[in-house]
Parts: sequence; structure tokens; C-alpha cells
Amino acid sequence: MSDRYGSYPPDEPVIGATFPPPPPPAGDGYLDDEVGNPDYDPATGEWDDDEYADDEYEDEDEYYDEYYEDTPARQPMFYVFIGMAALIGGIIIFLLFSALNNGGGTTAASKPPVAFKVLVNSPTDGTRIATGQATNVAVEATSTEPITKFELFLDGQSVASQPVTTTPPNNTYSATLTLPALTDRRNYKLFVRVTSSSGATKDSDTITIVGIEAVGNRPVSIQGKVVATTNVRSGPGDNFDLLQTLDAGQTVTIIGKTSDTNWLLIDLNGEKWVKRSAINELDSLALVPVRDATPVPQPTATSTTPPDTATPQPSVSPSPSASPTVSASLPDFLPAGAVLVDGGATLRVTIANNSNNAYNGPLEVAISGVPATQPDQAFQVSLPAAGNVSVDFALSPAVTNDTSVTVKVDPGNAVKEQRKDNNSATFSVKAQVEQPVLSLSVTQNGQNIAVVVNNSGGPIAVPVATITVTLTATAGQPSTKITVAIAIPKGGSSQAFVVPRPGGPGGPATVEIDVNGGPLVSATTTIT
Repeated sequence: MSDRYGSYPPDEPVIGATFPPPPPPAGDGYLDDEVGNPDYDPATGEWDDDEYADDEYEDEDEYYDEYYEDTPARQPMFYVFIGMAALIGGIIIFLLFSALNNGGGTTAASKPPVAFKVLVNSPTDGTRIATGQATNVAVEATSTEPITKFELFLDGQSVASQPVTTTPPNNTYSATLTLPALTDRRNYKLFVRVTSSSGATKDSDTITIVGIEAVGNRPVSIQGKVVATTNVRSGPGDNFDLLQTLDAGQTVTIIGKTSDTNWLLIDLNGEKWVKRSAINELDSLALVPVRDATPVPQPTATSTTPPDTATPQPSVSPSPSASPTVSASLPDFLPAGAVLVDGGATLRVTIANNSNNAYNGPLEVAISGVPATQPDQAFQVSLPAAGNVSVDFALSPAVTNDTSVTVKVDPGNAVKEQRKDNNSATFSVKAQVEQPVLSLSVTQNGQNIAVVVNNSGGPIAVPVATITVTLTATAGQPSTKITVAIAIPKGGSSQAFVVPRPGGPGGPATVEIDVNGGPLVSATTTIT
């Protein structure tokens, strides 16, 4: 360091500088000069403390060593070493911090997220479901990881789940979950959640289902609007008495229907009947109970009342109104059933015409819930009045489990109908069990008869089936029989069953097998 005048204090070292050592003590080597020192006696020439210079410093080398020991000089390499140590320490700390900060996150960050696709096939959005009845919910999903569980949620609460133990070959998972019975007549929110093997989840789109009151013994009423001027009669038929007429636009209360739904019972100052073709129901007709006609129809031979297909004409020209024959001349399509055939390779759908008017022409039908080759097809159909027709959909792969399927008739509204609110329905379909097709191969080996069962049909599985092989000689000789468990896949054969040779001289014999007590196939052989 330096003072304000730029000079160095005599005893303060400067960092990085070197200085020559101080000169050795002058004189004769005593620690202090003799002259003027109170410890020196000139008379005797001795020091009082009897300390000589060579007692403190035996030689000059020892003196210089002591000086350098007290004030060591800082060499430049010392600071280079300190700097390198600090740099290396910083690098080590940085690497350690990076490792701790990223620890355990590298694998998760590099793994791509699981991709899902989840679809509720049935029920569809807006489906009406009667309260008090359980309903099947059909769902399918795909995922980049194996799916381990389907779970059904109703209004945010889990109500059903189904584990998944196998991965389908086409990576399309399907399941049918049971929705518990609805309790209230209101809207519900429904969705399905799938879980993959890593714990990742995905929810389907939320759909709305409508709980409606189940029809019991108590009459339930709905509202309807008259779409064309129509006659009101005392019973469900044109041969019942005409009571009055209704004009287009009037609102009526519907309290019953005939079993074929062609006539509706309305509350109009008492119970009266009108043709359904003239009424537009404002709620589901499924809510209305079936009612039988109570009055006895009376002959109307002397009546001059025009039929229902004609509107009563007053003496003056009426204002234009819709003719009831416009609606009455239309068909009314509705799905009537669905069943699996051909071992689950075909879905056969039955379409009914709920009208007294036949229909001939193209009709579009769509299905969902099963892997159809063409889920939406147009068919050329001939639907008689109040009749039905069946159409087939090819399935790939074949459906081998019980499931649900939704059928929609005329989804594009290409055909005018009497009504459109009954064109969709959901059916539970049972997997078709393919029956085994068996044949026998019979050979004789000494005193034993070897029988091999060949199967070209549906598989036979253990422990469901037991097989009984009976060997009977045609010459009235005693028969022999064995019973064994059997498992034969489709296109496979059993091991050879050894049946002891019956007694007697031999000759023609019959080999017969049955599975679970039901004869299936037999073969003839010759016993030597």
C-alpha cells in the first residue's frame, strides 16, 4: 500500500513486489551499539544482560531466513492456481445442480403422451330412457397404450366399470356397460372414461339422456297438436259414431293409444278417439298406455257422415287448411329388431312400416356399435302396409360377444313419413354360438378300435363338453362305451380314443359319438 504522498511505509510489504533484505547489524555483532547504551559498561567492557549478537543470530543466513519467513513474497502462479480452482469448482457445482434439477424427469419428458379416441355408440345424444329400467351403454376406443379399464359416469359419478384383460388385434376396444335404472324424469349427463396401462385417462364426449316416466298401469298423458282437420269418434275406427271435428292448430291431451298406434285416445270433455295421422305428438308416445276400445261400434248404414279421409264441407267455402290425406298417405318407418347371424359376421336388421300405406323404393339405414364394413347403406325395399323387411350388414371382424347396436332408419330424412321421432332404436344383440360340425375316422388295431373326432365347425371347449363313444356290432353283439372330456378347436381333431373291441365274431359295426348327451355323428366300420 502507499500513503497519500505515494511513498511506502518502511515496514509494510507491497503485494507482488520484492525488496532486498535489510543489512546485517553494524558493529561487533552485539545486539545493541555499545556507545550510549545503558546496558553497556565501558569500565568493564561488558553488557549487563550478557547477550551477544551471536547468541541471537549465529550467522547471517539465519537472519535472512527469519526475515523471509516473516514476509513471504506472493508469486504470480499462486493466483493462477487460485483462479483455476475456483473455475473447476464452479463447473462441478453447475453440473451437480443440473443433474439434481433434471433428475427423474428425462424419461417422462421424452416419452410422448398417450393418444386416445373414445366414442359412445349408444345411447345417442338425446335418447329417451324410461325410469326404473337398466340400459346398456355401448362404447369403443383406441389408444397408443393398452387399455385396462372402461368406466361409466352419470352426472359426474362413477356408476359402472369394466376391466380389460386382452388387447384386440385391430386395437379397437369395445365394451358394454350397464347403466343403472334412472330414478327421475329429467336430463342426465353421461360419459365414459378409459384408462391405459400407464394410468393415463381419456373421457368421451358428454351426451345428454332424458329420463322419462315408465308406463305402468297408471294412465300418463302427453300433449299433441292437430295438423289437419279431422273427425273425432266414439271409438278407434271409422265405423264408430262421429262426435265432432278438430281444426288444424288445436292442442289436445293424449291419454291412450291402440296397440297398433293408429288411433289415439284424447281427453276432450270425455274420452274420444282421433286418427294418429292427424296429430303431432309433442312428447314421446311411449309414455302413453295402450287402451282398448270400450264402446261397441254401431252400424252407420243410414249415416250420411263422410269418411275421415274427407273434411266436412260447410255451405260456404272454408279457408284453406291442410288435408288429412297428405299425412295419412305417408309411410312410417321404425327399427323393429336386430340379430347376429352367420356366426356374428352379419347383423340382420328388421325395419317395420307402422303405417297403413305401403312403401317401395330406396331406404337408407345406418348402424353403430358394431364394426360394420359399411355402417350406412341404402337398400331397395318393398315395405307392405303394417309389414316389415330385413336388411343385412356385413361385420368385420365378426362379433363374438354380447353387445348393443343402434339402428337409424332414413337418417338423412330423404323420405317423407308420418313421424320422425321413432326412426332410431337401440337393441341388445346376443353373440351367435357356432355349432360344431363333427366327423369320425375309425381304424382297428388288434383288439382295439381307434376313433378320431374331426371338427370343421364351432369349437368344443373343456369342461363344458364330454364326449361318449359307443361301438356296437350290427350282429347283435354287446357294445362298448367310453366317456372322456374333449376340447377340439375349429378345424382341429381330437386325439385317438381307444375303444375296446366288442365280443363276438366281428362284422359290421356302428361307431356313434354324442356331446353332453346329444347324438351328433356316427360312422360304420367292419370289425375283423
